[in-house]
Amino acid sequence: MSETITQPVEKKKRNKGQFVFKEYTINQELSIGQKVGTDALLIAGYTCIARYKPYNQIKGNENSKNNQLNKLVFEEPDTPYDYNQGKNHDEIINYDEEEKEGNEIWPKYILDIGTGTNVLSIMMGQRFRKSIINSIDIDDSAIAQAKINIDTIFKQGKSITDRNYLFHTPIQDFKPNNFITIQGNDNNNNNNNNNNNNNNNNNNNNNNDDDDDGDSKTYIKHVHGIDLEKNDITIPLLSNQGKSITPSIDGYYDLIISAPPYFPTDPINDVVVSNMQENRRVARHTHTLTMDDLVQSVKRLLRPDIGLFTTIVSVPDPAIDLELAAQNHGFICLEIVDVSDTPHSKIIRKMYTFKFPSISINNNNNNNNNNNNNNNNNNNNNNNNNNNNNNNNNNNNNNKNENENNQIFTYGQTVKRKFAIYETSIKESTIRNHRKHSNQYKWMLNDFCNHFLKEEFLSK
Repeated sequence: MSETITQPVEKKKRNKGQFVFKEYTINQELSIGQKVGTDALLIAGYTCIARYKPYNQIKGNENSKNNQLNKLVFEEPDTPYDYNQGKNHDEIINYDEEEKEGNEIWPKYILDIGTGTNVLSIMMGQRFRKSIINSIDIDDSAIAQAKINIDTIFKQGKSITDRNYLFHTPIQDFKPNNFITIQGNDNNNNNNNNNNNNNNNNNNNNNNDDDDDGDSKTYIKHVHGIDLEKNDITIPLLSNQGKSITPSIDGYYDLIISAPPYFPTDPINDVVVSNMQENRRVARHTHTLTMDDLVQSVKRLLRPDIGLFTTIVSVPDPAIDLELAAQNHGFICLEIVDVSDTPHSKIIRKMYTFKFPSISINNNNNNNNNNNNNNNNNNNNNNNNNNNNNNNNNNNNNNKNENENNQIFTYGQTVKRKFAIYETSIKESTIRNHRKHSNQYKWMLNDFCNHFLKEEFLSK
């Protein structure tokens, strides 16, 4: 009796100029700097679980759809994926029940820093159907590609990119309320945010300033705003609802997401990096956006207490720099997810959820210490001095140990999670040049992706 040999299955070649999702296709032929990759899918899928949004933290909401998916992905990672569920494009497993209950919608405004092809913003638009999304990038080709994707999906009649607005600027220079008034006529592109800001203090007088010929009007436009074809339709609709394309009243976002540059190299001293194509260098290397730059910008734009910042970075750098910057600027780390290639391989990425408290933990501790010192000043000056010296020494030692162990955050709120992308290594796979994705990965991206459905009958 002859032995049956299973031949490896060839991986189907895909168009590298496109990435196909369940509901739309992301074009990326212009985006030389950063195409759709695993990092983008991971941070978008992770963010969309939205475990830490206010509704999910209320007692009694432990079994919300969001919390159920979080449990499936992180607490029950061996739960077999339901491929029939994945094939059903009309049914989603993660949505916001509070909309049906009449609760306030969260997030109202989302900011995507370094949007690239706009994939993160588009996935946010699919998941959070009532949020207004601002997408920012510094690179010309990224802006051009994002513009194509936003308008193309809008023209398909899908309510995904209709609330997406694009801005061309470094995040360090971006201000949500930086609008200017410009002169135009009725035949000009109305997406210059003509009725954009009922919420802006200046717009009450703008629309009444017609020129003598009756054809010219005054419009409001964001300094860094990009003209999108869809804006002719969507901005007037927003205006009629009394909404702005940016959080122009207070300048705060409820959710900020970023897959930032991750190679901490210097193009001046590194010949290889300096010879790279500029848009690829900007997208991948931190010389235009350091972790401290990123954290400072998020601190300026994130709504205190209820706002969330999610991001993914490589390890050990710039993960260490990110954690140090976040701690130095007073952020609280709610969760760290250690991402590995397979369940037992080394950590290759870290995903984070941060929030920024309106009252700094460090300030509270300092105030308490100062009060205690003042109360005991008369009798214990010498003792306090000795204690302070000892405390300083202990703090220095603690900081040193924490840095050495790459565990910067020691707050009780920080939750540690593990996430594996694949079940097996490439050598163990029965499909050539492909591996079977983990159940975690497939459950988390069920509502978005279908590239893993071909794995249904693979043993590995």
